[in-house]
Amino acid sequence: SPRQSQRALSALYIFCIPVDGVMYLHGGNTVFAVNAVTGESIWTSEIEGVEGGTVRGPLYADGTIYSYHGDKLVATNAHTGELVEEFGDGGILPVLSLALQHKYPDSYPPGFDASSIRYRINSSPAYHDGTLYVGSAISEGNIPGGLVVAADAITGAITWVFNTVPT
Repeated sequence: SPRQSQRALSALYIFCIPVDGVMYLHGGNTVFAVNAVTGESIWTSEIEGVEGGTVRGPLYADGTIYSYHGDKLVATNAHTGELVEEFGDGGILPVLSLALQHKYPDSYPPGFDASSIRYRINSSPAYHDGTLYVGSAISEGNIPGGLVVAADAITGAITWVFNTVPT
């Protein structure tokens, strides 16, 4: 069926990140750890409340796997597969919604869903010295510019937001 073909095609774009003999990857709403030598599953974590899609692999930093799902970041303990509770709301951070609220508080109230105006994350965040840097991808016909967001890697607190096309 066309839906099965799309799933198979999306799987072609899933990239892993190897760290100390373990390959970490994510696709859809699932994050995986696989033994790089034997191919055996170490853990699998299905994350409720997030969407998937074509992804380019997670980020590994300081024992945490950061995966992206639509407009959200998810922090998973690389050793156990458990969500990192202190990050965002129980391991899930609606980073782009919070970034819009941070940058434009009069236009985007608390609880605003950034995916409703087609904001999404298209690649893994970058990491440096305890900070995650996230770029957003957008539909140019709906909103002005994209965002670059800095967030604390432990809590997910937004540090700063830069709009690539200021309004």
